[in-house]
Amino acid sequence: MTRLAKDPKVVKLARDLGLPIAGDCLARITAFALRRVQQLTEGFDVTDVSVLRRILANRLRLRIDFIEADSDVARLAHDYHGFQPLLRERLFAEFLSDTTEGLTLERDGEDPRWCQFLAVIDARGARASRAYFTAWHEVVHLLIHTPQLAFSGFRRSPAIALIEKDPIESVVDSIAGHVAFYEPLFRPVLEGEVVREGALTFAAIDHARSSAVPDASLFATALASVRLARGATLLVSVEVRHKRRELRRLNSGQLGFGFAQSTAQPQLRVATVARSDPGSAAGLAIFPNMRVPANSVLADAFASDHDVTLVADEDQNWWETSEDGPLASLPLRVEAVRRGGYVYGLLSVAQRR
Repeated sequence: MTRLAKDPKVVKLARDLGLPIAGDCLARITAFALRRVQQLTEGFDVTDVSVLRRILANRLRLRIDFIEADSDVARLAHDYHGFQPLLRERLFAEFLSDTTEGLTLERDGEDPRWCQFLAVIDARGARASRAYFTAWHEVVHLLIHTPQLAFSGFRRSPAIALIEKDPIESVVDSIAGHVAFYEPLFRPVLEGEVVREGALTFAAIDHARSSAVPDASLFATALASVRLARGATLLVSVEVRHKRRELRRLNSGQLGFGFAQSTAQPQLRVATVARSDPGSAAGLAIFPNMRVPANSVLADAFASDHDVTLVADEDQNWWETSEDGPLASLPLRVEAVRRGGYVYGLLSVAQRR
């Protein structure tokens, strides 16, 4: 996040919002968005996160609609006829011909009787689990939208592996992680489940999800839970992939002075990492693209042909980098889950025996 906080586009957004630009611009923009949430909900009885989203959408003059079947595209084109010129053509292009996950459009012309913005969210098939977060992504776009930014319609498509997202989209995702699991509402539920389980586990996270944010995915809830964790914890997702430099070479289309192309094979690596603040201080040093140790339960979960939950005591020195070798020794409690083809892990610092 350090690099993102200093990205020129992020610095410009902070400046456009009237915020100081020295230091961590991401933290300042996040604080700005959370202040807006407080301002927009002042005087309302916000009992849960679904009520929060409904209030914010109304205050921002945003209507959120979901596509759950292909036929919904034509329904939306009919229901919002006149919202924008060529709306039908755009919806068909974005959601039937292209791979757009979420799209927010502004009404053509001002009409105080109706919503000014329309967010269309793809909730078909495998995307149903991501639709909750995608809807919040679109809400956050409006929370931090500035008068200096011409609103031509935001879109959010699935990220291609290892290709950098636009910095502003990454900022919006980061803030959506805070607002979609709004701390005053989510933390008490999560901490109650952690007390019942005796630790931050996937079971505690899933119980908190069911109680507080039932439409959210397990992974999105785990991301929020690790951010709020009081102990030293990492959340990782793993997948088979090339190293970043290998992928760049493979995608370059160049043979490299006539020699054969690289024969490097993709391996099981860390795709994403989220860490608690205590996790950074405790020396947890696992980062994206690191190869997963073959003897880790993360590798066992990935190799399983069905959903599993595996727990083991491991050591951080099982992990290594190509430049520096094994990481510093640190006892870890590792819980790995496989859910629907995806593998996630919680790595917590364990007490030395």
